[in-house]
Amino acid sequence: MDIALALGVLVPGAAYRGSLTDNTREAFDALDWEDQRAKPDWSAVVAAAAEAAKLALGEAVNAHRDALVAVGAPIDIGGGKAISMDLRNPEDWRNVQALYSRAETAAREGESISLRVRDSDNSEHLISADEMIALGKVIYAGIDAIYRASWAVKADIDAGTLTDQADIPAAFQAALEG
Repeated sequence: MDIALALGVLVPGAAYRGSLTDNTREAFDALDWEDQRAKPDWSAVVAAAAEAAKLALGEAVNAHRDALVAVGAPIDIGGGKAISMDLRNPEDWRNVQALYSRAETAAREGESISLRVRDSDNSEHLISADEMIALGKVIYAGIDAIYRASWAVKADIDAGTLTDQADIPAAFQAALEG
C-alpha cells in the first residue's frame, strides 16, 4: 500500500512532516499534519490506496496492450508472401487504414490495382487489393484478440485476482491462449 499516493488522492498537495517509507498505520499516525484541511482517517487512506493501486494496474494493462499491438508480426497474405506491419503510432494506423480503404474500393469497383506497402523492416512490397484486404483483416483480428485479452485481464483486476503488475504479461498470455 502506498500511503503517500493515497494522501495525494485524498488531500492533493497536503502539508505534513514525517516519513511514510514504511507504509504502515504507525507511520501514518506519527505524521505531523500541518495542512489546513482535515487529516483523513485511516480507513479512507486504505480505500484510496487500494483504488490508486487498481488504477495503476489498469494503466499497466493498457501499456502492455499497446506494446503488443505495436510489435506487429509476420502476416501471411497468400502466395508465399508474409508482411509484418508496424502499428506503433497514429501515422502507422492511418497508413494501414488508407491502404485497406483503397483496396476495398478497388475490389468493390472491380479495379485491378497494385499497392506499395512498406513493412516493419522498411522493405517495399507491391501487393494486390485482395492481398491488402487479407492483410487488413488479419491485423484487425490480431488487434481484436489483444483488446479482448486486455478486457479479461482488467476483469481479473476488478475481481481482485490480479494485484501485481509483474503478473500482467502472463495474464495476457493466458487470455490470448484461452
